[in-house]
Amino acid sequence: MDQHRWYLVFVVSLSAFLWAHTAAPLLAQDLPTATPDEAGVIYAIVQPNDTMWAIAARSGITLQQLLEYNGLRETDFIQPGQKLIIGYGAPVATPTADATPTPTATLPPPSPRAPSPTPPLTAVCLAAFQDSNSNGLPDIDETLQADVAFTVYTDEAVAANYVTDGVSEPVCIPLVPGRYQITRSIAPGERLTSSNNEAVILNQGDILYLSFGGLRESPTAVAPAPSVVPSVLETPSGNTAVVGADVSMSPTPTSIGGQPGSTVSLIPLVAVIIGGLLLTLAAIFFVRARV
Repeated sequence: MDQHRWYLVFVVSLSAFLWAHTAAPLLAQDLPTATPDEAGVIYAIVQPNDTMWAIAARSGITLQQLLEYNGLRETDFIQPGQKLIIGYGAPVATPTADATPTPTATLPPPSPRAPSPTPPLTAVCLAAFQDSNSNGLPDIDETLQADVAFTVYTDEAVAANYVTDGVSEPVCIPLVPGRYQITRSIAPGERLTSSNNEAVILNQGDILYLSFGGLRESPTAVAPAPSVVPSVLETPSGNTAVVGADVSMSPTPTSIGGQPGSTVSLIPLVAVIIGGLLLTLAAIFFVRARV
């Protein structure tokens, strides 16, 4: 009896220890605020020691949905501070500014100072486009895509996040020289025509332009073909005409007596011929019987 009691105490203690070192840190993290931004996109910020599985569980979505929203695979790495899409909602209404501006105090002009030397700009310029011909290249007649989330990060941290608006791209993001990884999100139902993950190396003064192609196909409704129901009309002469049918497939009426358009049924004519033959045969038998 004592052995069973000690075994039960050991199991309970081990369960409490595992929960404290696995589930408790996950629950201690702040849940992402499920509020859409101006474009209607809902994000979650990656926390230290966070996993894609834990983010999906906190957000109420499946791991597969999280991977599809952000164009990731299960083997990809995520960095603390990285923004991941966890859903889409209605855009947040932008409050209107007060019609009467608040007056601000006029500051004195700054004292002249010698200009400091400006280092050359180092940046990466990003854009996403609707690749209509699926050739992976941005053609002049192809439009920009909105609501595409870009993440620029190094091996240590996230350097920048940007969501396209489909109007102002390409947008150049200033960066310090170094090695960067750039990923883009994938909208539901979108088919990529170029890579969604690029590794680049920027030297001082480099400006790199990257365009990511995708094809968002919208289903087109096919109108059903109108059904034609032939209707039969009776003409004043007693003939019939089919309305709404293919005339080329209708048999040509037989003209009898030189009057076009009039038709005569063959059944009464055949009956008259057979009746005449029967009467002739009956007359022949009658004459032979009298002889």
